[in-house]
Amino acid sequence: ELLTTDPTQPVVFLTVHGQVPHDLRAYPDRIYLSGDKGAVGGRTVTISGPAEMDLTEVKTERGLFDLDLSEPSVSEDGKKTWTLQLTFRPESFVGEIADQLSITTTHAERPLITIPIAGRIRGDLSVGPPSVFLGFVTPGAQAQQTVTIASRSLARFAVRSAVSADPRITVGEPSEADGVWRIPVCVDTSEPGVIDGRITVTTDVPGEETLEIPVYAHIIAQE
Repeated sequence: ELLTTDPTQPVVFLTVHGQVPHDLRAYPDRIYLSGDKGAVGGRTVTISGPAEMDLTEVKTERGLFDLDLSEPSVSEDGKKTWTLQLTFRPESFVGEIADQLSITTTHAERPLITIPIAGRIRGDLSVGPPSVFLGFVTPGAQAQQTVTIASRSLARFAVRSAVSADPRITVGEPSEADGVWRIPVCVDTSEPGVIDGRITVTTDVPGEETLEIPVYAHIIAQE
């Protein structure tokens, strides 16, 4: 709307045409993965921006993913869009995932997009209890517990060894019955003090060859 001093046309209406370029966006802005070993689903990231923008590189820091970047599509209003498929690569991976996806672009203001990747992959082996906590005991008292290890999928496996680097922790010979392995653990309570150690169990399960099980006991002399 334009006001003038022309008595015949005091108000002039103007129509302005133009196009605002699309902003650079990536969705989601973070990725979380969880699931059982060998059964982690893929994830898809969508990247969009102005038609003149291009992607020059996509990569992850740890190389845990196969990356498949689609050809871009351009909409009628000038929006350019890619889809990036991430597939978790190591079938035997167990534990915490801490990675980062990096997307390099030709966008003048945002040449690099980073997307954190986190999560946890659960192994097939179930340890019970997850830690040997014997609590407060008196000197000379018996302090022992049996650790059991079983397969969630009921697959056959073997425990090859179970040891402790702490001389106050004694680990018995592992034994198997009905697919469940049992490992007796006891601590030396002859002297007051704190025992804060662990036992190391080795197995033949890919990705779970080494299991660390904490052991804690506090021996308190009676007053």
